[in-house]
Amino acid sequence: MMKNKKNKKNKIKKVAFIYDRPTSYMGGYNYLYNLIFSLNSYGFKRKNIIIFSPNNIPKNKLLELSKFGTLIKCRFLTKWDLNWFINRFSLKFFKFSPYIYFCRKKYKFTHTYFSTWNVRKSNKIKQIYWLPDLQYLKYPEYFSNKYIKNEEINIKNQLKNSDSIILSSNTIKKEFLKRFKTQSRENSLLKVLNFHSSIVHNNNPQKIKFQLSKFVKEYELENGFFFCPNQFWPHKNHFKL
Repeated sequence: MMKNKKNKKNKIKKVAFIYDRPTSYMGGYNYLYNLIFSLNSYGFKRKNIIIFSPNNIPKNKLLELSKFGTLIKCRFLTKWDLNWFINRFSLKFFKFSPYIYFCRKKYKFTHTYFSTWNVRKSNKIKQIYWLPDLQYLKYPEYFSNKYIKNEEINIKNQLKNSDSIILSSNTIKKEFLKRFKTQSRENSLLKVLNFHSSIVHNNNPQKIKFQLSKFVKEYELENGFFFCPNQFWPHKNHFKL
């Protein structure tokens, strides 16, 4: 009996990743990709990783993600599709996604990973959220009042409904605790997983070496270089970097 209980407790969970960001948002995609890549590297089997994506996901991303998990294209994640509108309506007014509910019953996953949705707390699914930054606090001039208001509402709902919130750095965690009054239970939800970008997406060492050698020669970087994948938004503060 004790042995059975131990096996049940240590059983690997099945995780569903909801790829709900725009496909043009490379930072969000890189974070998702590297998280899935890391799980795979640490022994998570492909069958225990499910990735729900829009129907129009680019082919190169489809090939990258499907190496590490079962990728399922969904109409409810495809912008402007009728199912997308229904899902958005349900999330906004009821904090509930009927599609995720039916997907859970079909694919039997125990954890979900969201980045932008707000879903009410569930006893059947552990909900993990990602909060990449709090840049609107440092540079409010780059964000609309509507965006800031919605972002604050979303974060408060995530504190209320999530089982974990992943932050991209300890700096963001400090800013978070300074901005939001949290209880001890809410503090325990905050987990730091540093943001990083991988350059080994194609898993072809020879191709990577060839591309890097061309890059180094073209820009005369034989004495070494520093790689920063940030996009050129003003609040990325490239002058400081």
